[in-house]
Amino acid sequence: HSAALLGGLLVAVAFSGLLREGEGTRCFLGVLLMIGVSIPLSVGVRAFPRFVQDLVGWQRRRQVLRAPGARRVLIYGAGFTCTLLLRADSFATSDEHEPHLIVGLVDDDENLKGRLVHGYPVIGTGADLARLVPQHGVRGIFVTADLTPERRQALAAVQREFVVAVNLWRPCFTKFDGETSGAGGGA
Repeated sequence: HSAALLGGLLVAVAFSGLLREGEGTRCFLGVLLMIGVSIPLSVGVRAFPRFVQDLVGWQRRRQVLRAPGARRVLIYGAGFTCTLLLRADSFATSDEHEPHLIVGLVDDDENLKGRLVHGYPVIGTGADLARLVPQHGVRGIFVTADLTPERRQALAAVQREFVVAVNLWRPCFTKFDGETSGAGGGA
């Protein structure tokens, strides 16, 4: 983007030298005006749909806060798969799944602790689950991280101790054999 902008500016300056006196300044100002309008418009056109999508997701989260019996859940893993889950969740309708309230994210990267990721707080690591589940009244954990065998065992212990539902969430393709119905698929 910046290379195209610089190239366009250099071409405009070069052509402005070929114009009669007084026209070069007008041409240069016209190019600056065009750049000043076109860049914000192109950024706005690209950003607007994402803004609307995020706004819809935010509004749905607010509705869940008021929904009676919404299940409180944690997401274990704050990486790319978490992003995909949150995007899919923001488009899901209320009749597609039971209402759930994401109370926070858990990630084994200590550097993320205390930060916001996709608008949700990272409230601890996998080692903190035994404390976080009862503290936040968690009834479910969506796992988006690839867990080591040790982390899987620790998660299973938390699942047994606090009777929480644990769901592994993976974006994946399922082979279509022409007779499979229901789950899977892809675009």
